[in-house]
Amino acid sequence: MIKYFVLPVILFLLININSKAQTLPDYRLEFGVNGGGTTTDPVRGIAGLDIRLEKSLSSHLAATITAGYEHYFGPNYSFEKQRYVYKGASNVFPVKAGLKFFLNQNIYLGYEAGAAFGLSAGSSSFLYSSFVGYRFKNGPDLSLKYEGFSRSTVADGLMLRLAYGIDLGKHEVRKPTDAGDNRQMEFSIISGTTNSHDAVFGGEINFFRPLTGALEATASLGAFHIFDAYRVDITNAQKTSGQTLIPVMGGLRLFAGNKFYIQGEAGAAFDTHGKAAFAWAPSAGLLFRNGFDVSLRYSSFGGNHIQDFTALKLGYHFKL
Repeated sequence: MIKYFVLPVILFLLININSKAQTLPDYRLEFGVNGGGTTTDPVRGIAGLDIRLEKSLSSHLAATITAGYEHYFGPNYSFEKQRYVYKGASNVFPVKAGLKFFLNQNIYLGYEAGAAFGLSAGSSSFLYSSFVGYRFKNGPDLSLKYEGFSRSTVADGLMLRLAYGIDLGKHEVRKPTDAGDNRQMEFSIISGTTNSHDAVFGGEINFFRPLTGALEATASLGAFHIFDAYRVDITNAQKTSGQTLIPVMGGLRLFAGNKFYIQGEAGAAFDTHGKAAFAWAPSAGLLFRNGFDVSLRYSSFGGNHIQDFTALKLGYHFKL
């Protein structure tokens, strides 16, 4: 079966690992587009976007973290209770981690596993992916990947991925212990799940100003979508199509060392239905010298019309 593709991959790497030495970038950030189709009959088209962070572990091995969005085009039929049921299009938000093995400076094989959110009825599924690709010297990256789900109305898929990578080791940012430096800015994507297992996906812009050697003032503006298409609005007697939030917050970030920090923000969150709620979000993360920022956050909202959620944040930090 295709899911066991990783086993011969590892054996092949063990045999050929003593090929010509090379140097991988310490950190690399990739932005990719995906396109392909399912392995089922009838075939459904797949299109998506993703962002991937790579950390070199040796001259042939890199660790990866990938988050993204995939759309599975309809029609989608499943056999339920002795009849075929139309499911329509599907949206999936995969979050994966894994390893990438380089056979030489360009050719690589890899495997990732994680979770896929935003499936039918707000459920989630275990997700695995095997891929083979070619990295060009000037940044582009081309790969072919197989993606499978442990349970879902979404079928396994075969996709072509075209990406552009940036060597983060070439970028310098302020050290967190240096007070009085210029203001800084960050762009990030956020993916997670609510307490009731609805998928959350969005982006955020952050601003930072040093106050002391270890303390910064923060301000943020974001946009998030909570996917709960199967929830029923009893007041209006109709199904909802999810909820879009615009949180505006400010707070403080405290560094414990040169990388690790804890952060707390509070403010207001507005939704597209004209409702507002108090919002607060504690988080903890790592800010690397190359500008990459990874953190885990919990976002909570006053009232009961907005769900709390836990999410992983991937951002890039730079001076203004």
